[in-house]
Amino acid sequence: VHNKRYKELAIKEAENTFKFYTFASTSDAQGLDWILASFHSEFDVNDNVSLVIYMKPQSSDSQRELKFVDDLSENIKSLLRLETSPELYNREIVISAPDLTDENLYELHQYCNCYVSCNTGVTFPLAEIDAAGFGNTPIISDKNSVREYLRGSANAVNSIHQVVQSKGGIFGGVNNGNDYWIKPDERNIKRTMRMMYNLWGDDKFLKDTEFIPEAREQLSHFSLETVGEKMKEALSV
Repeated sequence: VHNKRYKELAIKEAENTFKFYTFASTSDAQGLDWILASFHSEFDVNDNVSLVIYMKPQSSDSQRELKFVDDLSENIKSLLRLETSPELYNREIVISAPDLTDENLYELHQYCNCYVSCNTGVTFPLAEIDAAGFGNTPIISDKNSVREYLRGSANAVNSIHQVVQSKGGIFGGVNNGNDYWIKPDERNIKRTMRMMYNLWGDDKFLKDTEFIPEAREQLSHFSLETVGEKMKEALSV
């Protein structure tokens, strides 16, 4: 997957900018909140930067997902109180369509520069793995289990645990006060985003030379082929 060259994207609003990006769904409001707040409080329209958000389509035409991000973003911008109007902030680029394929998502990984995780759990998000494989040095929580697989190919941000508070779900035994969300330090998210942006601005961004080979070498140890071989070896003992 990561060694293949995909179709080149061309998003007019993002051309010639440093492109932060994330993959999310409407259940990721808390994680999107910290990304939007960090991005818009760190960068303004004078920075040559953009934020691309892929929203997993759940409605038939993706309009619900687009409105979800638009409403969340407008509320955050108004609460930041750094500009007199939400229109004066950078505008996010939101992508969501029912017919997008896995290959389209790989094209997005190939096109963008730095992945920022909106994952609030200790799960193993495939998007973060793919981002590392494409050399995009994801910004993740230091308490996320994926960190163990991306030791030199991710920026781990100090995080805390928050007790889960929710309105319930299908199963009463999960997503309650016995569980925790992960909350990264937003100041460190901002600092890491600025660091990555400055590396690109100083022509020191090594996406095509250093990050990709290192990430792919690490990820190769956990490929289906490698794991399958280890299982065969274990069974033959």
